Amino acid sequence: MPAPSLCIAAGKVTGSSGAASKCVGATPARTSAGVYTLTLSQEVDATECHVSVTPVGTADVRVAVSHTSDSVKTISTFSGAVGTAADSDFTFQINQFSFAS
Repeated sequence: MPAPSLCIAAGKVTGSSGAASKCVGATPARTSAGVYTLTLSQEVDATECHVSVTPVGTADVRVAVSHTSDSVKTISTFSGAVGTAADSDFTFQINQFSFAS
């Protein structure tokens, strides 16, 4: 049976500015072209969470997610054609998993 999960953060981010649109549980920021941080309201270890990111409105975008710390996740978006950092709107959801010991 899969471990139960709880959505701890979700929202939409405007790529050109890093502005939040209906974000809950995280504060986004754009740090440079195609690089964004999500500062979580609730810390979660990398081994206990799954970050899902979906580009919106831009064709052929690739996404990478990094666990910067328990309270910060870094999202990078790249132009799929050439692989260079490029701004893109995206939605995200962060789920925390509970594993019984």
